[in-house]
Amino acid sequence: MAGETVYLGSPASTNQIIFAAQNLTASTSGANIPGMEKYTSALFYLTIGAVGGSTPLIDVYIQTLLPDATTWQDIAHFTQVTSSTVSEIIHFVTGASSVAAVQTEALASATIKAIGLGHTIRVRVKMAGTSPTAASTTVYASFYE
Repeated sequence: MAGETVYLGSPASTNQIIFAAQNLTASTSGANIPGMEKYTSALFYLTIGAVGGSTPLIDVYIQTLLPDATTWQDIAHFTQVTSSTVSEIIHFVTGASSVAAVQTEALASATIKAIGLGHTIRVRVKMAGTSPTAASTTVYASFYE
């Protein structure tokens, strides 16, 4: 897989690089990260060094794996990236109970769902436009019990 998981911390505040610095030219997914069910909140931090191409559209999602172990559900979507460098955070707090449609790469930009992290998460990057590029794309995360 394109992404890389690097465990740096311990329970109660696990700090990780969940999508290692990559120069992207196509849509990709990061590594599956299991064991998330014990965490009630998270802080995700996206950095992109530079964006190139003609009319690039770069969408970065945090997704959870549904109980069928096949379907991915968007739980957070950073603001859509169209140019320049990026530095943005998402503070994810498990919300109240809710009914939600299954959305894979369809959650509106700059949106967070009011559902839990689930058991397994991943980063999904969707790229569109003509020859889009995203330099040094990294997603860091801190998880809290």
